[in-house]
Amino acid sequence: MILECTYDIEAVGNPFFKKIYDKVFNELNSKFKEYQFIHKQPTLKNISRMSSPGGGSNFQITNPTNKKTILLSFWDRGMNPFEKDLGWEDYDLIDYYGGIGMFETSEKIKEKYGVNHYPLQYPLGVKNSDIFIEKHRIKYNFENRIPKAIFIGRMHGSRKKICEILKKHPYIEIFDENDSYHNERYFEKIKDYRMGISLNGNGEFCLRDVEYMGMEIPIIRPKLKTKFYNPLNENEHFIPVDIESENANSDCVGTEYEVAQKIIKVVESNINNKDVLTETTKNGRDYFINFTSTDYISDLFINLIDIKNIT
Repeated sequence: MILECTYDIEAVGNPFFKKIYDKVFNELNSKFKEYQFIHKQPTLKNISRMSSPGGGSNFQITNPTNKKTILLSFWDRGMNPFEKDLGWEDYDLIDYYGGIGMFETSEKIKEKYGVNHYPLQYPLGVKNSDIFIEKHRIKYNFENRIPKAIFIGRMHGSRKKICEILKKHPYIEIFDENDSYHNERYFEKIKDYRMGISLNGNGEFCLRDVEYMGMEIPIIRPKLKTKFYNPLNENEHFIPVDIESENANSDCVGTEYEVAQKIIKVVESNINNKDVLTETTKNGRDYFINFTSTDYISDLFINLIDIKNIT
């Protein structure tokens, strides 16, 4: 039986997605020898529509005889795959692995959409960021770190107004990504700080969270709804702020001023707490090493899927 693997061979320029896609495709043909897996390159139009069939962040396995599909996805801001007019109505989506910004439980997704959803993991995304992390990472030493929390990112939506308030606080430093802190300079800049703030951007979870954990920088971030196969836990892997917001363009519970004050309160409460910050850093680094590599994510997907579900 022939099964089609639809994915962008260049993974929209994301080297970590590409490693996963390439390994998964090779492992499928190696492990499930009773099937013939063939690569199908999506159209440029579909690649650019990230949550559509053939979207740049998707790897889908489809049985062409019945359109039953297994989807591996790294995008999906706020249930996008289930919106109308994306093209999924032409497929019978059976199993859905991954997704970022999945604000309903797997049980609710099954009940509401009839799709089996399984949390997965998320890798790094910026070219050479794995190299930069290991080059610039400094083992966490509370006393030697700048006693401030840092945030570097694009100023848009509610994030812009929140950051205008935060940057006035003596324990917080805010930099727009346009301040030349790109690529390697970004990692060079953040490595010396005692804490890192992560604010919701295009989605709830951000590459920044993975980068902070890799760099041994304890994370302060809003409460997290996104679920992973290996849970990312409050007060273990990050210090939570009591904020609920799907992204920088969605409504927060409270005004930007109120949100900023909640972040400031958590910074002030923890900036001199050596034990909490040191333990959070260790847990985050362990999570980064164990659960975010492309090899781990590829192997996890291969071990979880059941090809018989689409045959």
